[in-house]
Amino acid sequence: MTARGDAAPRTPSDWRLLVEDETEHWTLPDFPGARVETVYLFNAAEHTYCCELTPSYWLVPVETRGILPEYDAAENPSAALERKRDALQEAIYGEDIYDGHYRYVHEVNLERTVPVAWDHDPEVTRDEEAEAVEEYCRCNSLA
Repeated sequence: MTARGDAAPRTPSDWRLLVEDETEHWTLPDFPGARVETVYLFNAAEHTYCCELTPSYWLVPVETRGILPEYDAAENPSAALERKRDALQEAIYGEDIYDGHYRYVHEVNLERTVPVAWDHDPEVTRDEEAEAVEEYCRCNSLA
């Protein structure tokens, strides 16, 4: 029990990354067989209720990437294949992919997620921590 005016201790965050195949939402006729994946960041310790009984997780997109199967299979990709992969990335990044791309989901299989190593700081607000973790993930390679 805390005295009136004292804030209850905040539950430590459990930041995780989730990769979702979003190929079906993209039209890429110049790249047959290409896949598009988005990496999302979310706090598994925090639920959101959107006028529902079942809690949701709020997913923040941190990276969207195009994947060419023939590029991944090549041991030494040719210059032409390198250009094709670069063109795919340009096609994806030419869109404003993060604008309104936040998602809410009811269920996340935590076995499919990767934890983000982040030290819990009780002096920092949850919003400040979320902003810092998001920036960390966007600035560091997630491959």
